[in-house]
Amino acid sequence: MRPAAAPAHNLASVQRLVAAAPDRVVFRRAFTTEVVADLDDVDPRTARRTILDALCRLVPDDYAQTLTAQAPPADVYGWRDGRGRGWYIKFTVLPDGRLLVISFHPPEAPLRTRASVVRM
Repeated sequence: MRPAAAPAHNLASVQRLVAAAPDRVVFRRAFTTEVVADLDDVDPRTARRTILDALCRLVPDDYAQTLTAQAPPADVYGWRDGRGRGWYIKFTVLPDGRLLVISFHPPEAPLRTRASVVRM
């Protein structure tokens, strides 16, 4: 699948929300904080901070696609952390303005972003 021309959610706005109001970010635990906690052997609070930090480090070239099968649409990004590990990141902005992080885990298959291919 080719990356869409533009994400559904403005990345800079999402990052401002994460930085200014981290309590407005909610997680689908089984595919986000629990994965990071297990892989990094950290507590859930540290896993949450790791994910919030990663969201703030995304750049537009990390964008892969927007999924529209369910409302609201969810943007997918592929990102490499400082240890070179690839991550599949999917989030959406809920109608009440909260950010829902749906996925934050190693990619199950190569993920094509605007700039590269992210692998596990």
